[in-house]
Amino acid sequence: MNKSTKRRTVSAISLFFVACLAQADPRIEVVWSCTLNEGKTLEDLHEVNGNWLKWNKEKGLDEITSHVANRLLGGDLSDVLLIDSYPDWETYAELVSKYNSPDGEAMDAAYNEVATCNANTVWAVEESGID
Repeated sequence: MNKSTKRRTVSAISLFFVACLAQADPRIEVVWSCTLNEGKTLEDLHEVNGNWLKWNKEKGLDEITSHVANRLLGGDLSDVLLIDSYPDWETYAELVSKYNSPDGEAMDAAYNEVATCNANTVWAVEESGID
């Protein structure tokens, strides 16, 4: 299964969860586990990720944020995490829908040139507090 097919499968499964879990609006965090491709740098990944954020803004999805996390010690220093944050399930579903388009596929290809992402997880994050 190629990367694009994997992402589309993940997208379909994610949309299923969106339909099932559309209750309170926790923030949605999508964490991609990736490895930089040979000859690619964190700067290359930040550039692609910045372009993705610009693409989101052009699509009216400017509440999405993203972070790149890299190891400082231990393990393979080429391992990185992409952490995308969505304000709610609806925004996440809208992004998934727009990403499954020709220009979304081009964005996917740009990521694939820089890093190989083997897995992702979707988290619902709710703020804790003291009453």
